[in-house]
Amino acid sequence: MPTSALYRVPPEVWEHIFSLVEPLRRRHGWRIIDTATLLRSALVCKAWRLPALRQLYHTIRVPNDCLPWAEVVTRGLTLGGPSVSNLIFEPAEWIWDNLTKPTTTRVILDGIPLVPRVQRLSIHSPLGMDEADFDAILGCMSALPRLKKIEWARTFFPAQKSGEVDMDVLFRIEHIQRLREILPNLQNIWLGPILSSSVTSTPIPQWMRLTSLALESVSITNEELYHILCDQHRLRHLDLNYTDSLTQAGIVNALKCVKKTLRSLRLAGTFKPRPVGTPTRAFQPVLREFTALRLLRTTLRAPAFSAAALVHPPPILRRWKAWDVMPGVGPDVVRRFIETIPRDAGDRIEFVFTVRWESWETETEEARVRMARLTQSCQARGLSLLVEKGQSAATGRPAEGEVAIRSFIGS
Repeated sequence: MPTSALYRVPPEVWEHIFSLVEPLRRRHGWRIIDTATLLRSALVCKAWRLPALRQLYHTIRVPNDCLPWAEVVTRGLTLGGPSVSNLIFEPAEWIWDNLTKPTTTRVILDGIPLVPRVQRLSIHSPLGMDEADFDAILGCMSALPRLKKIEWARTFFPAQKSGEVDMDVLFRIEHIQRLREILPNLQNIWLGPILSSSVTSTPIPQWMRLTSLALESVSITNEELYHILCDQHRLRHLDLNYTDSLTQAGIVNALKCVKKTLRSLRLAGTFKPRPVGTPTRAFQPVLREFTALRLLRTTLRAPAFSAAALVHPPPILRRWKAWDVMPGVGPDVVRRFIETIPRDAGDRIEFVFTVRWESWETETEEARVRMARLTQSCQARGLSLLVEKGQSAATGRPAEGEVAIRSFIGS
């Protein structure tokens, strides 16, 4: 093909072609790209240069915790920065001698302006930041017109646990307020840890495009969680990790704000003990109102919440993993849950429950009949049933088991 003809091909076509260059291998979930092929392609002609470089520098991972790295990062991003889509700042575990707040902030502030086309920005720092650092980094982010996703969290390494590193608090609800003011068009946010604020919180205005929100190490009040979610009417994916400060009633009340749009929900942590006399069943019918929920993951140590999802499931729930040990949940309860699924659903289905084994013993004739009914109900919907007894607990607790219900392979 003559060189002149290359310029008549739309750039989007070349972008797609170079995106098909197969990775050499995968390591820890990351693609190890074929750098030799992409570098040679970038030298063929001007029409191939940018598309090839964008694939070559699609994701850049740089350490942010040592002063010598600042110049290396700046020099490298000066050359490849315009092609970077994903920029990840992460600490190197093997360098602790030069670990200080000024050097960490400097590497980040020097690097962000060099990636004008970045769409995903990830900052994992082992150090807290003061208000000036936070405002400075937000100012750099505001100049990124294509930014869609932010991952911003403090990481936890052994040096922190031993007291060698300062454990400053990074995020409170007022920081989320300022993030909304500076970056109103974000689509995906991952923040942590989130701690309760000393000032009275107010509802956070709606992110017009926000569809996914993940909050790590949540230690906020029920009211603050409600103020975070109450106006986010486009939210589809919500992830709350280590929700030790929330009550069942508080989290259910906040989730009602997004019950019509939420498609996936992950809850991990431990609820506060509910007050004596609070009727757990009062929370059960609420889950029926989550009309768009398809994926649910619960690791709450709040078995009443998981049992509520079994008795009053969301109408189109198709994938659910529950690590709560739900007492009293036997084959009949699971069978009634399965029978809420249409026989011609045609969706991938996966349900995994942790149960007390005493409810699944098949020593009596009545127990065998209950298991037979559950098996028949699963087979009628093209589902496989696996019931496995776990090891007996050394502390004298009742033995546990796992019930897995999945679509047949190839369905």
